[in-house]
Amino acid sequence: MKTTTKTVVTMILGFTFAAAANGAPNDSTAILSLEEAIEATISFNPALNVSKWKIKRADERRDQAGSWMDPTLKFGMMNVPIDSWLFNQEPMTGKQVSLMQRVPFPGKLGAISDAASYEVMASKEERSELEGILVRQVKEDYFNLYLADKSIGINKENIGLLKSFVEIAETRYSVGRGIQQDVLKAQVTLSKFEERLINLNFDRKKIVARLNTLMNRPPPTPIIISGTLSKTENILSEIELTVMVEENRPLLKAIKHRIKSREKMVKYSRKLFLPDLSVGVAYTQRDELTGVTMGKGADFLSVNVGFSLPIKPGNRQSSKIEEFEASVRISEESYKDALNKVKRDIEINYADIDKGNELLTLYETRLLPQARQSLNSALSGYQVDKVDFITLLNNQITLFEHQINYYKILSNYEKSIARLEATAGIKLN
Repeated sequence: MKTTTKTVVTMILGFTFAAAANGAPNDSTAILSLEEAIEATISFNPALNVSKWKIKRADERRDQAGSWMDPTLKFGMMNVPIDSWLFNQEPMTGKQVSLMQRVPFPGKLGAISDAASYEVMASKEERSELEGILVRQVKEDYFNLYLADKSIGINKENIGLLKSFVEIAETRYSVGRGIQQDVLKAQVTLSKFEERLINLNFDRKKIVARLNTLMNRPPPTPIIISGTLSKTENILSEIELTVMVEENRPLLKAIKHRIKSREKMVKYSRKLFLPDLSVGVAYTQRDELTGVTMGKGADFLSVNVGFSLPIKPGNRQSSKIEEFEASVRISEESYKDALNKVKRDIEINYADIDKGNELLTLYETRLLPQARQSLNSALSGYQVDKVDFITLLNNQITLFEHQINYYKILSNYEKSIARLEATAGIKLN
């Protein structure tokens, strides 16, 4: 029995001080760093490609907005007698070609073009905003995958150890040195950890699918994260970040551009009261007339100028002004709302970061060392039959639970950093 006890103690010590195994498949081709995941997402994510084409579309609209309308070219017949349909019978008969161009009142096209330019800038900022969101999602899934692998490794160690505990409990019970409660407790605990491992493995598959989708890869593509997760240090203070956010968050900059675009459209709508100019030129060719006394008639050149007449200027044009002024107000209030939410998110994420920082310190300096000391004490007592089997088992499980909680807190801490960076639009260190 002493040999069996020593075997258990040696096994516990080995599991306790071994590094948590990685729960990912052992395939070197599947190794993926966080930087590689971010780069692949930025390069291949379809949503970012959509935003690229939206910028292209806005760019083309800007070019159209600053251009005059196409001129009108017309061909016609003038004063043709319907009794003969001859072009050389009457002196006023001729064949005419004319060109007409509408010229907007000065300032109209400039205002529309400026509005379109701000829309292009807004589209570019929206792409940057989307990129920041995708980078945040990649980081969150990557950190979740790190946590899943650590949890899977720790649970596998637990299962291996608990199987030995079940065997020891059954052996002690069979020789009259243990109780049935020890056997049942070990079996139930083993089943609990096997259930947890099943859930963790399926959770890992879902995380891998999400991460692959962000990188535009087939969802089941294997992924092994590389390296270890280190705590981010020396981040900007909340005051510093709050001051910088309005100049750095792409969402806020996009709304600012939209406000300026709407203001330019208000300027344009005020000019709708002013008439546009139409300029035309026409050339009429006449044939040589029949008859002894008649010679070839001279060709005609005509020039005309016209103005558009705003009908009921207090109705349609005024409604247009009010429409665009309302758009300005909407954008301004949207900016205030977005800024308030950004400041709220900064406050929330800093609270999460501060909480994570304190918890990590607590686990590193007290909880984990205390759990190890408690387990070592239980091991010493178990070897001399001063500590029962259940106490030893509970101490071992407590240590592993603390290890999982530590990695969970570390993962959540880094996810809070990622969310805060996306909220502020800048790196924190």
